[in-house]
Amino acid sequence: MGNPSVVFPDATAVSITYVKAKLTAVGSAALVKPRRPSNWNGANPAELVTIHRSGGVRMNLVADEAQLTISSYAPTEEEAHDLAQYVRAFLLGMTGHTASGTAVYRVQEFSGPALLPDPT
Repeated sequence: MGNPSVVFPDATAVSITYVKAKLTAVGSAALVKPRRPSNWNGANPAELVTIHRSGGVRMNLVADEAQLTISSYAPTEEEAHDLAQYVRAFLLGMTGHTASGTAVYRVQEFSGPALLPDPT
C-alpha cells in the first residue's frame, strides 16, 4: 500500500510568524524575513532577522525535523548579538507549544550563535 503522502506545515513561515510576534512584544521593530531584502540597507528598521529552512528530514508520518538557519543583522555587533540571543530564546521556547496552528514537539540547537560579519 505504501506510505501516504503528508504535506507538513512550512517551518520557515511558522517560525517567522512566531518570532515576529515575540520581538514585537519586547519592543523590537526588527524585520523578520526568509531572506535579506535586496533593498535592505540597514536602515528603517536597522535590525533584521532572516529565518530559512536549510535542511532537515521527515522524522515519521506526523513529524518533520526541519533545520532552520537564522541570521541577525544590526548596526553594531553588540546589537546583532542581543537580537540573536532573543531569537534563540524565542525559538527554543517553542517546544511544547502550538505556533500558527502547528504543534512544536521539539526544538534542538545544532549550532549556537557565531559572528559571521557581512562583507557588505
